Amino acid sequence: MSREAFAKDHRRRRSGHSRRVATDRDRRDERWRGYLERIAAGDQAAMDALFAESWRISAWMSRRILNRPEDAEEVLADAYVQVWRNAASYDAAKGGVSNWIVLMVRSRALDLARRRTSRSRWEVHLPAQCGDHCWLPSPEQEQVSRSEARRVRAALAELPAEERTLLELAYDEELSHTQIVGRTGLPLGTVKTRIRRGLLRLRGHLGGSGALDPAKFQAA
Repeated sequence: MSREAFAKDHRRRRSGHSRRVATDRDRRDERWRGYLERIAAGDQAAMDALFAESWRISAWMSRRILNRPEDAEEVLADAYVQVWRNAASYDAAKGGVSNWIVLMVRSRALDLARRRTSRSRWEVHLPAQCGDHCWLPSPEQEQVSRSEARRVRAALAELPAEERTLLELAYDEELSHTQIVGRTGLPLGTVKTRIRRGLLRLRGHLGGSGALDPAKFQAA
C-alpha cells in the first residue's frame, strides 16, 4: 500500500471512529436526559442508574482538582445531592447531561479547594505542650455531637442493608475498602460503588448539610 493510500485509509477509519463515538455519546445523553426526567419526578431507581453510569466521569474531575481522596468523595456526594434536587432545572439547550454534572462537580471541587487553602493559611497550630486537655469539648459541644450522631444513625437506618453494612464497616470500624473486601468477600468495585451510593443517599436524608465525619457514626 502506498503512503497516500495508507493516509487516506487512516483518515477514513478515524472519521468512522469519530462518528461512532459521537453517536454513542448522543445515545448516552438521551438516556441520561430520560433519567433526569424521572429523577425530577422522584424516581430513586433513575438516580441510582444515573449515578452508576456517570460517577467515573465525575470522580475523574473531582480527583483532578482535589488531592485528598476524602475531599473528592465529599464533593462527589454533594454534587449528586444537587443533581437529585435540581434535575427539573436541567436545560438541554445549554449542553449535555454529562457536561452539566461535570461542571457541577468542578464548581464544588474548586470551592472546596479554595476553602482548604484559605483555612491552611490562617490555621493556628497550638503548642505541643498544650496537651490533650486543649481538645476537651464543652458540654454544649458534646450535646451537639450526640444529637448529630443520632441524626446520622436515623438516616443510616433508612439505607438498604447492603449499603448500611458497608458504611458501618468503613466508619465505625474504620476499615479500608481492601479490608472490607477481605471481611465481606465482595469485589472491590462492588464495595466502592455501594459505599458511594450509601453516602449519596445518606447526604440526601441529612439534607446535604455538613461533612460526613467518621466520628458521627459512633454510637450516640
